[in-house]
Amino acid sequence: MFVSENLKDVDQIEVIVLMDNLSDPFSVSHPGMKFNEFQYQFGVRACRQDSGANLCRACLGLSLLIRLKSADEVFSVLFDTGPDDGLAVENARRLGVDLQEVDAVVLSHGHSDHISGIGTCLKAIGKEVPVYYHPDVFVPRASRFGEDELIISPIIKEEDLKAAAADLTKVKDPKLLFGNRVLLSGEIPRKTSYETGVPGEMNFENGEWVPAPLIMDEQCIIIKLKGKGTCVFTGCGHPGVVNTLNYAHKLTGEDPHFIMGGFHLAGPTFERRISDTIRDLKKLAPDYLISGHCTGFKAQSALTSHFGDAHIPYGVASVLRFRGARVAISRSPHAGAQEG
Repeated sequence: MFVSENLKDVDQIEVIVLMDNLSDPFSVSHPGMKFNEFQYQFGVRACRQDSGANLCRACLGLSLLIRLKSADEVFSVLFDTGPDDGLAVENARRLGVDLQEVDAVVLSHGHSDHISGIGTCLKAIGKEVPVYYHPDVFVPRASRFGEDELIISPIIKEEDLKAAAADLTKVKDPKLLFGNRVLLSGEIPRKTSYETGVPGEMNFENGEWVPAPLIMDEQCIIIKLKGKGTCVFTGCGHPGVVNTLNYAHKLTGEDPHFIMGGFHLAGPTFERRISDTIRDLKKLAPDYLISGHCTGFKAQSALTSHFGDAHIPYGVASVLRFRGARVAISRSPHAGAQEG
């Protein structure tokens, strides 16, 4: 098992949301740490043309560009690739992001809204980069409605990625990347009584559709920010936000600075988990809860009610910047904010 000294810290983290369900270019919060789309485009990037052709497109899905700085080294990780070929790449262009900076791709799990953009993302990256994913990511999936009706997800094939100059690496157990500065969790144990997966989730295995409610292929990214604690990134949060934070603590021995991504608390089945989730999040006490994608408005409202400004909703084209303790503030095109 990993201990805290195995995971090295980083000095800075910048997150650019290339794809999310929601577009909110207006809402202002946390000056110097979170930028809405207008703040980033017209303030940070100094764009001077306001038109729909320059704004990002929201769609069910997730893609985060995570930039890490440690001393003089800079790394970029693309965490998920959005719901179809083209959207995340187009949003990157509109935000002035050249995806050739990406050093690795991590696929959180096999749902199509997280992986279906992998082809065009790899083409835009334009070089061979490692792609990390659980062995079950490419298993065919469906959702059951009623007794017999199945809604089947698009199928992505591993062999298609090999043709796209990808270095494919399967990850089922915890794995350290980038000189021990990024930890990929591997499978997340399910410990709480209420984070019980997705009813009706099906996988196609050995020639038949079988129930797969736990979605065991979902894993998270864990990064340690200097002097602040662990920063945890989820895809949908199918393992449960509490299970995920507890496992991150078990792997690193570090307290959480923030968790960001989908919390999967939307819809009747999952809204029943909101109160238990909030109760246990209070015990874990992360500095920030940064929610989007499949978290849902009801859960986000409850999180704001209980955590105030420590809860930060985000949408497509949100940009967040975090600095570790005792890091000198520099002025550059990508580092013009105050300490987060």
